[in-house]
Amino acid sequence: MQSRLPAGVTAQLRTDGDSDYVFLLNFSGAVARVELDQNGYVDVESGKVVTGQVELPVNGAYILRRNANTVQK
Repeated sequence: MQSRLPAGVTAQLRTDGDSDYVFLLNFSGAVARVELDQNGYVDVESGKVVTGQVELPVNGAYILRRNANTVQK
């Protein structure tokens, strides 16, 4: 993921070799919006495809999955 993160938001990447898991964490104390790149993300919790922008609530987290073999740089 090569998006700019708002102040107070972190992104952590974990992989199993087939899939990457991106953990977005909001520590900012305010609702935060993160613009996603074009790597094809799926919301791990709901199973829905996610594009564009995600909104993180105060102290919220979002876990996204993408194919590890098709990452665009």
